[in-house]
Amino acid sequence: GILIEYSNNFVVIGIGINVAHAPRLPGYPTIKINDFTNVDLADLFGELIKKLDFWRGQDCEIVRKRWRDLAIGVNQKIKYRDQDMNLVGLSTNGALILNDGTHDICVYGDEIML
Repeated sequence: GILIEYSNNFVVIGIGINVAHAPRLPGYPTIKINDFTNVDLADLFGELIKKLDFWRGQDCEIVRKRWRDLAIGVNQKIKYRDQDMNLVGLSTNGALILNDGTHDICVYGDEIML
């Protein structure tokens, strides 16, 4: 999972990767990397940093396009704060764009459920 928090001029990103264990969640399948291969944590972290550095150096439009290529739930109904919404996409400043049927809203650092 990914947790993004925004405060003033700072963004803090937390990334959880299931390596050795995967949580059991009702109605939501989970996996761990060790189900498929054994991974050295230092190697995994090194590759993660390389990829993060790569994407940080890319133009925002390239990042948004790649996000859209990989995102699950775009143009589908999701739950946001117990309301049915449509996940529209990602804004130019990185916010999720949701639509409540009438208005688009931008969401930063909030939880949505598919």
